[in-house]
Amino acid sequence: MLGLSLRMTLARKGRLVLTSLAIILGTGFLSGTLIFSDTLNKTFDRLFADVFRDVDAYVRSSQFVEVGFGGEQRAQTPISALETVLAVDGVEDATGDIQAFARIIGKDGTPMGSENGPPTFGGIATKSLAGLWTIEEGRLPVGPTEMVMDKATAKNAKYSIGDRVRVTAQKGSRTFTLVGIANYGDVSSPGGATFALFDQPTASEFLLREGYVDAFLVKGDGTLSDEDLAARITKSLDPTLKLETLTGAQITQETQDQIGQVLSFLTIFLTAFSLIALGIGCFVIYNVFSITIAQRLRENALLRAIGASKRQVSTSMFVEAGVIGVIGSFLGFASGIGLSQALSALLNAFGVEIPTKGLSVSVSTLVITVLVGTIVTLVSAIFPALRAGRVPPLAALRDTALEVVDRRGRRVLIGIVVSALGALGITLTALGRSNNFLGFGILFVFAGVI
Repeated sequence: MLGLSLRMTLARKGRLVLTSLAIILGTGFLSGTLIFSDTLNKTFDRLFADVFRDVDAYVRSSQFVEVGFGGEQRAQTPISALETVLAVDGVEDATGDIQAFARIIGKDGTPMGSENGPPTFGGIATKSLAGLWTIEEGRLPVGPTEMVMDKATAKNAKYSIGDRVRVTAQKGSRTFTLVGIANYGDVSSPGGATFALFDQPTASEFLLREGYVDAFLVKGDGTLSDEDLAARITKSLDPTLKLETLTGAQITQETQDQIGQVLSFLTIFLTAFSLIALGIGCFVIYNVFSITIAQRLRENALLRAIGASKRQVSTSMFVEAGVIGVIGSFLGFASGIGLSQALSALLNAFGVEIPTKGLSVSVSTLVITVLVGTIVTLVSAIFPALRAGRVPPLAALRDTALEVVDRRGRRVLIGIVVSALGALGITLTALGRSNNFLGFGILFVFAGVI
């Protein structure tokens, strides 16, 4: 019966392709989501580990309020406390750090970035060993008329050293001379965000942090462990300032956890659509196997007549479903690799630069994809397989045939129309018309293809 089941599966290539396609769509989106989310998480983990590699301690206010997506809005840190930190034994260097709203205006007068895109920041460019930015071209800004820009924004806006750049912040709009282009760690821009960087006095004044910064980045001289250095800094600070000191490892982990929580919303969103695709695939598989049972009525009856039991006939159908599920799942996993690359390209089109260094493809993703695809196929084939086993042997003597009406032309036409509507929704979202069309667009494309 096993050999017969395999031969029947291969003999009906059209059904094999149709059923496999339903599984490929669902498992492809599932594996693509898993690969994409793993790649994003590992990429940003590496990014922040690299950015904070020279930060041994991090001083900030202990007072905060919670904001959306699990974030925190902390009170500002007085710049006057920096001298106290620098005077601590074991501290080699320290600098202030700011991340506040600032938007760079392009040469054509259009603001860089978008309202629904990556954030636009202003910050501090410094020569400190604890600084997060590395000058790639030009020099550091000095005084209230000079600035540095992140490399990705400079490239996108076609700015070069010596150009005059207009920047808008909460205090108003000003024009600066671009004197340097910088990288954030090893990337030209973190997640597509734009950065306008100034020296500390200019940043504090222009970004409404007069006399304050967000935090201090501290580099030790190597004589103390990070924990001992943080404890010594905390002890030296005025307790009335209500400041706290984290180690470099702690602020790195905290930042990685925060970005991971934000990325989890994207993962949930994509996983939901993969489940929708798998759900649609269940109906397709069920219908295909139901039609197959009707078409193979006499074949199954002959098997019963020559001695095959109900269980053997039903099992043969399960074997066919299992083979199709495994084949479709492996192909879906392969297509998911390409889909994850397409998702990266889509985010890049929205201005969200993903600083990936290759996809993160794990064995667990392959196992999950194959298991889910195979189980979905088997579950969808349960009732058709049971019906196949209940075919009486005498049915082989009946001169019956299933009348099949060819509706493929109509289905293809409907599929094209639905897919076109979905593609239109995705295109409108990509053009920035509205984000409301994205969900319906993806759903319509899936429904149209299936």
